[in-house]
Amino acid sequence: MTYQDGLDSLSRQETFLVRLNLDTSISGVSYETITLGDIPSTEGYFPCVNSINWIPSRASEDGGLGYLGEVTIKAKDFSYGDQGTFFGRLIASNIYYLNRVIDIYVGFYELGETFNISNFQKRTYFLKRIDGPDQNGNVTIQAADVLSRLKEAQVPTATAGVLASNMTATETVSTDIADTTGFDSGGGYALIEDEIISYSSVVDSTNIVTAARGQGGTEGAAHDAGTPVRNIYQNTGNVVDVIRDIIEDFSDIDHASYLPDTDWNTEKTNYLNSESVELWITEPTSLDEVIDKLCKDSYISLWWDDAAQEIKLKALGPTLSAITEWNDDEHILDAQVRIKRDQKKVLSAVWYFYGKINQTEGNSAENFDSVYINIDTTVETDLGEERVKKLYADSIPDTGSGTASKVTGRLLAQNKEPLEFSCYVDAKDSGVDIGDAITVNSSLIQGSDGSNAPTIMRVIEKAQKQNNRYFYKLVKTGQEVGDRYAVIGPDTLNAYASESTANRNNYGFISNNTPEMSNGDDPYLIL
Repeated sequence: MTYQDGLDSLSRQETFLVRLNLDTSISGVSYETITLGDIPSTEGYFPCVNSINWIPSRASEDGGLGYLGEVTIKAKDFSYGDQGTFFGRLIASNIYYLNRVIDIYVGFYELGETFNISNFQKRTYFLKRIDGPDQNGNVTIQAADVLSRLKEAQVPTATAGVLASNMTATETVSTDIADTTGFDSGGGYALIEDEIISYSSVVDSTNIVTAARGQGGTEGAAHDAGTPVRNIYQNTGNVVDVIRDIIEDFSDIDHASYLPDTDWNTEKTNYLNSESVELWITEPTSLDEVIDKLCKDSYISLWWDDAAQEIKLKALGPTLSAITEWNDDEHILDAQVRIKRDQKKVLSAVWYFYGKINQTEGNSAENFDSVYINIDTTVETDLGEERVKKLYADSIPDTGSGTASKVTGRLLAQNKEPLEFSCYVDAKDSGVDIGDAITVNSSLIQGSDGSNAPTIMRVIEKAQKQNNRYFYKLVKTGQEVGDRYAVIGPDTLNAYASESTANRNNYGFISNNTPEMSNGDDPYLIL
C-alpha cells in the first residue's frame, strides 16, 4: 500500500528498512539493508533490527539554526556465510565509515501484497558511529542529519601566510607572504595583526597584490617581517544568498540534493528581499555558528526537514496562514498533552545594535554605530519591571534600520505571552510539518471567560513515535488572525493595489479604508 494509504488505514503496522550505503558490500549488492517489521523474504533484506529511536530535528523558537536530528538503531548480529557474523564482517570490510549515508525507509506493508519500496518515505542520515557487536551480538548504530556537516566545517579556510619583509603603514604593492595557499585568486581580505587589508589578486604561490589598507573599520599600521597574514571571509548581499554561498563554499553538503532553491528564493522575494548583510569572519569559525548568527540577526529559522529531505528556510513573523485546525475531539490525543507558559521568556524591550564599527573587535555596545530600542510599555507596566533582550547584530550594516525595527517588533510580539503546546496526534493528522502554522482549539487554552481561545501556533518539532503516533511541539506566534506586521515603506512605492506582492509583504502601507486595505486585504500593525 502507499504511504498515505497506510496513514489512512485503521489497521496498519509500520515497517522500517535501514539501508547502509558503505564503501564495501559483503552481500554482493551496492548496499546492505536491515529491517524492522514484515518484509517479504524474497527481497534479500536482513530482519535484525530491534528498535529505531529518533531525536527529531527541531526549529528554533526565536530564529537561528535548528537543533540537530539524530537516530539510534539497535540491531542483533547473526551468523553469516561459512564463518563469522554479518556485522563483524561488514565492519571489518568498512574500517572508515564516518559520514557515509544511511537511508531509513518508513512505510506500511501487509503480508501477501506486492512489495514496492517507492511506497515508503525515505529519510537520509549520516553515520557517526557503530558500536558492537558485543558478546551478546548487540549492535548500536548512530547517525545524524545533514546539518551535522555544518558543525564539521569552518569558514574561512585556515591559512598560513607570513610577511616575508617589513610592511609600512601605507604601502599597496605586491606583497610577499611566503605561502598563498587558501587565499582567493580573485582577491579578498586578509588580517595582519589588528589591521584588515584588501588584496586584488594572488600573483603566485608566495605573493598577493595589496589593494587597500585599513579596511573593515581598522587603521593602517606598520608590520614586521614574520607577522602572520590570515585570509578572512567577507560577503555582502541578501541574507538568503549569503547563507547559501557559505553552505556551498565551505561544507560538503550537496546543494542540488538538499537545498530547495525555488522555496528559498520564494521566501527571499516575499519576505526577505530587503534584508542585506555585511558578513566579516576574521578567524576560522564553525559553519553552524556563522549560520545561526546570520539567521538570528535577520529573524530567520533554518532547519532540516527529514521527511522532505531538504534544508528549510523561513522568515519568522510575516503573516502566517493556519493550514488547519486541531481540536480536542478530532485530532489531539488525550495522553501527555503539555502546556508551558514560561514567564522568564517575557520581553518588555529589545535593544538591537547594528552597524559594527571595527570588524576585528568584539560585540560590545561601543563598537556599533546604531542601536534601535523597541519597548512594549504595556508589558513593562504589567510586569512591574524591565525585561530587556540585547542583540548585537554584527552582520547588519548601518543602513539596516528596517531590519532592526522588524526584528525587535516580532520578538516582542512572540514573547509577550510565551506559550508552548506539546501533544500527540494520530498518523492521519501528521501532514502538518515544522514551520507550518496551525490553529489550536483546545480546552487547555482558555480565555478569561472560560471558553476555548483558538490560538495560531507554529510547529517547531515533529517526531514519529511508535503505535502510529506523532509528537508535536508548537509555540505561539504572537499574531492574531489577520495581523500583518511590517515597517513603513519608502516614498518610491506605488499605491498598495498596484504594488508587487513582495513589496506588500516587505513594507507597510497606510490605509484610508478602515479597517482594511483598498482591495479588501487585512490592514497592517505598524511597528
